[in-house]
Amino acid sequence: MTDQVHTIAEVALDTGIQKDTLRVWERRYGFPVPVRGAGEEREYDDVQLTRLRLIKRLLDSGMRAGQVVAEPLEVLNGLVLAACHPSAAHADAADAVKPLLSLLLQHERKNLHDCLMVHVETTGLGRAIEDIVSPMVARVGELWMRGELALYEEHLFTSVVQGVLLQGMAQLPLQGAGESPKVVLTTLNHEPHVLGLLMAECMFAQMGCDRISLGPQTPAVELAQAARVMQADIVALSFSSHTSPKAALLGVTHLRDLLPSHVAIWAGGSASTLSKVKRANVARVFGVAQELLDAVTQWRQEALRSKDQP
Repeated sequence: MTDQVHTIAEVALDTGIQKDTLRVWERRYGFPVPVRGAGEEREYDDVQLTRLRLIKRLLDSGMRAGQVVAEPLEVLNGLVLAACHPSAAHADAADAVKPLLSLLLQHERKNLHDCLMVHVETTGLGRAIEDIVSPMVARVGELWMRGELALYEEHLFTSVVQGVLLQGMAQLPLQGAGESPKVVLTTLNHEPHVLGLLMAECMFAQMGCDRISLGPQTPAVELAQAARVMQADIVALSFSSHTSPKAALLGVTHLRDLLPSHVAIWAGGSASTLSKVKRANVARVFGVAQELLDAVTQWRQEALRSKDQP
């Protein structure tokens, strides 16, 4: 059986790699290597399409084109497996997450939603995020990285979890006793993933904070302006593993320069992505939800002490 042939337009649509980028890689790295079809249009076989899918996943995880484009299939598979190595924090949740993943793979949208809501109603929103939702987000990312999850299935998962988190927030009692920080939540330019942002908003909601979510991908200049106009105490940023540590550091450092000194930057998400940000000390970085909850409590205590001072 001969391999199927794919036009450059089909490959671009399948992988999300622009046609111009494919042409540049061909000249610069010697891959891909198309044949010429009817009308001299570039065409690629199944093996090249598989390599390009893996390359796109690795680029999305923060690697550079020069590190991966020219590598053979075996090396790319090894890099993907290394990138998918589950963290110790999420490994313990594997048994609890497994049946929920089965529902996703069977496209049982309603059952998946209902099961997640049971966790929220049984353990509380924050605990459900820490124990179930966050590990499941990581696992879905690993499956997608390996090519074991289709893009539409990842989108289905995102849609279900968004619904669960929004429903969970709507059911929270109005707390906010005492001083509450005003928090502006968003992601920076190159971070389109919204689930981490929504999980962070849930944690702030659980603590009764005044929240203003700008959605994803707010330019730093616009974000700084919003923080000033809205008199924010905290700008909360979310980063996924798809953002490179270097890009995260540059983005947060630029934002820090733009913000008034009294406005704090709190950042959470992928530990590897935030590693440089933490070392540079340009933002307060949170690894687990409880750290964020404790930080809000600390903020309240400091605000109360400041208020009591003559």
